[in-house]
Amino acid sequence: MRDAFTVTRVTDIAPGAGWSFPTGFTEFAGDLYFIAEEPEHGRELYRIGRDGTAVRVTDIAGGSASSHPDSLTPFGGALYFSAEESEHGRELYRLDRNGAVSLVADITPGSGGSNPGSQPEPFFEYRGALYFDAADPEHGNELYRVSRDGTVSLVADINPGPAGSSPTYFTEFRGEMYFSAGDAAHGAELFKLGRDGAVSLVADLWPGGESSIPYGYTVHDGALYFTAADPEHGRELRRMSRDGTVSLVADLNPGSASTFMSDLVEYRGDLYFRAETPGYGGELYKLGRDGTVSLVADIWPGARGSNPSDFTEYRGELYFSADDPEHRTELYKLSRDGTVSLVADIAPGAVNSNPNNFTEYRGSLFFAADEPEHGRELYRLDADGEVHLVADINPDPVSGHPSMGGSGPHGFFEHRGDLYFVADERQHGMEVYKVSVGAAAAGLDPWSTLLGC
Repeated sequence: MRDAFTVTRVTDIAPGAGWSFPTGFTEFAGDLYFIAEEPEHGRELYRIGRDGTAVRVTDIAGGSASSHPDSLTPFGGALYFSAEESEHGRELYRLDRNGAVSLVADITPGSGGSNPGSQPEPFFEYRGALYFDAADPEHGNELYRVSRDGTVSLVADINPGPAGSSPTYFTEFRGEMYFSAGDAAHGAELFKLGRDGAVSLVADLWPGGESSIPYGYTVHDGALYFTAADPEHGRELRRMSRDGTVSLVADLNPGSASTFMSDLVEYRGDLYFRAETPGYGGELYKLGRDGTVSLVADIWPGARGSNPSDFTEYRGELYFSADDPEHRTELYKLSRDGTVSLVADIAPGAVNSNPNNFTEYRGSLFFAADEPEHGRELYRLDADGEVHLVADINPDPVSGHPSMGGSGPHGFFEHRGDLYFVADERQHGMEVYKVSVGAAAAGLDPWSTLLGC
C-alpha cells in the first residue's frame, strides 16, 4: 500500500504575498535552521522547532538591515555560518546549543570583513577542525581553520602577500585534505593539507604560472578523480592514485581542445559523468572497472547532445534529466543492465518538463517538473515506476513564479520525518512547505494524477 502524501505550508514569514526567500536548510540540535527575510528585520537566521513553529533566532544586523547569513554548518556542538553587519563586515559567527549567537573572530578588523567561506563548497570538517577560506589585508584570501574550542587561525599563506591563494573544493582522500589553490609560481593547482598540518603542492599540471584549475573531486575505487587542464590535452579527466601520482584518464576531445565534464557519480562500481565532445555534444559516459572511458548512450543523436544532469540513484537505478528531439528535457534512467530509457514524458511532446532536485523520501523519488497545465510543481516517482503530481500548490500557472508558472518547489530537506522545501504560492509568496505522510491539511488537497509512458 502506498503512503498518502500531503503538502502543507509551514511558514508565512513575510506576511501576505511577500516573499521570505527561505534557503540553506540545516539540521542542528534537533531543530531545522534556515535563512529568510521579512521587511522589519531583513534577511536573518530562522529555525523551526519541534512544535513546527518558525521563529527568528537573532537580528545580527539590527532593524531592517540584513546580515545575510550563509553556509550554515554544524561543527563541534555549534552551528557556524558567515554573516555581516556594519561594525565588522562579513565575518564568522556561531550559534551555541543554548541559543546564543556570537561573533567567532574579526579576522579583518573593522567594517571591511574577511568574507569567510566565499569560495564554492566553503566549510569543510577535517581531523577535528573546520576549514574555510577568509581574507585579510596582509595575506589576502587564504586557508583558515576553527578548532572545537572556537579558536580561529591561519593555516598557511600559500601565496605570500596580499594576493591570496583562494583555496576551494575541499575533499578528503586517504586521510589528507585536498583542495584547489593558486600561487604566483604555479597558478591554480592541486594542493593538500597533510596529517602533519603542512600544506604542499601535489601537482603542477599546467607547468609554470598558468592554471590547470582542478575541481570536481570524487573518490572512486581507491583513487581521487577530478577534471583539470594542461596545454597539451586541454581540460580532461584526471586520476590521482594511492601513491600520489596524477595521470590523464582519457583525452576524449583529442589534442589541446577541452572536454567539459561534470556530475561525476559512482554507480554499481563504475564512475559515470556528463562529458561534452564535438561528435556527440553533452552525453552520458562512464569509466569502467578496466579503466576505459566509453559513451553510455547517445540520447540526442549527433552533435547536439542530451546534456544529462542531476544523477541520483534510486532503488538500484540511476535517474537523471536529459534532452531528446522527440520529448525534450524529461526524466530518464540507467537500469542495472546498462540500458538508458525514458521514464515519463511529463510535458507531452516536444515540450521541456525540466525535472530536477531529485530527493528520495519514504520510498519515493520526489522532484520538481514543468508541464503546461500546472506549471512547475512537485512530482514523485513511486517504486512501481509511476509518476504522480503530488500537489498543485499554485493553481495559477500564469501568475506563479519562477519558471513557466506553478510554485517552483526546490531546496528539499528531510527533517524529523517530513520533507521540507521552498515553494511560491500566489497568496503567501515564497515560503517553507513540507510533505508529510498522513491526512490532508485544510486548504491543500492531495493529488494522485498519474503520468507515464
